[in-house]
Amino acid sequence: MEDEIATLTISAKWNIISPAVKHLVISAAELASLGKEDSAEFGEIVEEIVFRLMVLNSDADENQP
Repeated sequence: MEDEIATLTISAKWNIISPAVKHLVISAAELASLGKEDSAEFGEIVEEIVFRLMVLNSDADENQP
């Protein structure tokens, strides 16, 4: 069973809060016993996932009548 270490709701203005969220994710990963290198990679992955979701969401908004 996996433990949830955090839940995060991110604003639609990701570009404004990206550095703070990335730092939060890295810090949480380190507290969950990931090493610094793994935590940094995890931060990069989360940033990319959120960015892609935001792009998909904006594309969907543009296609709505």
